[in-house]
Amino acid sequence: MNIYQKLRSSYEKTYKTVNHFILYFDVIYSAKQTITLFERPWIGTEINGKFLEVDSPNRPAIYFDAKNKRFAGADGCNKIQGSFDSNNQYLKLGQIAATLMACHGAQDTISREYNDALAQTNRYEVKGHELKFLDKSGQILVKFVTVIQPLPFKN
Repeated sequence: MNIYQKLRSSYEKTYKTVNHFILYFDVIYSAKQTITLFERPWIGTEINGKFLEVDSPNRPAIYFDAKNKRFAGADGCNKIQGSFDSNNQYLKLGQIAATLMACHGAQDTISREYNDALAQTNRYEVKGHELKFLDKSGQILVKFVTVIQPLPFKN
């Protein structure tokens, strides 16, 4: 039995053919997998209640490295990085270092609002594939989504 047959028989799957590749999504595994803040990319969808209507390359994003207590990502215009402290739902980001690209229009607005929200973040919530950063009063500052990456298989 080859790897394709083993995987196909192991779980319930849905699939989609894309350019002669079959992408399998493990329905059971996805539903039962515990998603945490760490070791996965989070893509911004809302800042201060406003849906981000921008192209994917210009969306804010963040990634948390639990071992080194570091984060990295983008603010919609510049690359960002820094340290963080977390315990249970508590999250405090350290000073943010950023590249100094010239940002214009919507990119500039998103960049400033996102960095302001990161500075105010006091705690977080992860539910399903959604991450929320909240301030001290519990107001949602930023919403993110993540995905479980499927494995590609040659058809």
